[in-house]
Amino acid sequence: ADAVTTEGLASLTLPAPNPFIPTDFTLHADSTQATPEKLISEPGRLLWYYPEHEFAMPKARVMVQLQQASVQNSARQRVLAQLYSRTINEALNTYSYPAYLAGLNYSLNASGRGLELALGGYQHKLPELLKRVLSEMNSINLSEEDFGRYKASLQRTLENQLKNKPFERELAVLKNWLYEPSFDQADLLQALAAVSREDVMQYATTFKNELAVQMYVHGQLSKAQAQELAAIVDAQYPAKAAQVALPQLLQIPAGQYQKNLTLDHQDTAIVLYVQGQEGSDRNRARYALLGQILSAPYYQTMRTEQQLGYIVFATPFPQQTIPGLAFIVQSPEASPQAILDSSLSFFSNFEQQLGSMSEEEFNSYRQGLSTLLLEKPKNMAEKVARFWRDIEVQRYSFDTNEAIAAEVKTLSQDEVRALYQNAILERGKPWLLLTQGGAVQDWPALGSLQREQLSRFTLQPAGLADSAQ
Repeated sequence: ADAVTTEGLASLTLPAPNPFIPTDFTLHADSTQATPEKLISEPGRLLWYYPEHEFAMPKARVMVQLQQASVQNSARQRVLAQLYSRTINEALNTYSYPAYLAGLNYSLNASGRGLELALGGYQHKLPELLKRVLSEMNSINLSEEDFGRYKASLQRTLENQLKNKPFERELAVLKNWLYEPSFDQADLLQALAAVSREDVMQYATTFKNELAVQMYVHGQLSKAQAQELAAIVDAQYPAKAAQVALPQLLQIPAGQYQKNLTLDHQDTAIVLYVQGQEGSDRNRARYALLGQILSAPYYQTMRTEQQLGYIVFATPFPQQTIPGLAFIVQSPEASPQAILDSSLSFFSNFEQQLGSMSEEEFNSYRQGLSTLLLEKPKNMAEKVARFWRDIEVQRYSFDTNEAIAAEVKTLSQDEVRALYQNAILERGKPWLLLTQGGAVQDWPALGSLQREQLSRFTLQPAGLADSAQ
């Protein structure tokens, strides 16, 4: 028999203990409450807290927004934020697996106004994970070779977005036009080309100089534990600037405007956007219900009967708190003019259908929409997302869905018909048309509007919007 060799055994070691494995499964949530509350409200520093009782697990979700006005206002800073977050994410790979094994996860992404860090899972070692992520952010290593890889990867991502389906490109161009500030892929690619490794290192060292912090802690944690998490962030990233508001939504003047894209794609497409004029709950309910009612008949006419396109939908299309409607068709051959003409003739034919709709049918639409709005979150993540959306639009009554559903229940057919008459048949609301495959006749170009001189919608805190219809 061969001699047993013990050579090389000295270099074998057990892996280090996993620092994230929870051992404390106590439920710490404070008294039951219906909505999140603000525990810290200082200039530039907000902490929201919600004790979770419905999903009684020793788990939590923590959102940390590190907001930076310069990222919102500059394509170059956005690109730097993306390269910086990519660098940190790569460095954090050593933690992500042990954290995952221990039932914890995190994601760090550049948003349109800084960096957003989300952590979730078993809460016992969440503070430990938070500390490690933040300290990694504070001491980055970036070789010239890695920088080259990240830059090439970001460039590919942006170039691929420019090759999306025509209707997706139109929606992206529409949103880019509607929001201020906002940058499209071309702006970002141009900024990216000029960025060096030194720029990213410089960004990393100055990142903490102009931050505002907004945090949200949701789970089986006590107020004191939420405050501790906020203190961990504050120690590494103290807030030194004012909160950064959401980008502003432009108010399109009444009339019809068009923009034709010249994409390298054989399909044609249109996106027609009709913009609501104010964000009261009542108005949001009217548009949502009308969108719901139009959805199936539009599809039936354009797709099934006329076979104008293989991608067809009519849908409510709210932006922030301002309601709207969108009609979308992508076709292998029909010209945008033909698609628009068919849509317009659908609109005039549908008036009669809407006029003769039975109370019973109308009620079923109302019922369907309010059921959808009042659907309970299926898990903690859905509940967090819903509260976070309201935090973002500063609706601190946290009742968007409930309030709109309550309005839906009292909407009359006459009100919905009046909206249809005004917004669609009389074109009394702004219409914005994006086409691929040719412009349409007689619509002024979107470029004819002085974009920088347009009004902006203001986000109204909940409760104030209903006085002015």
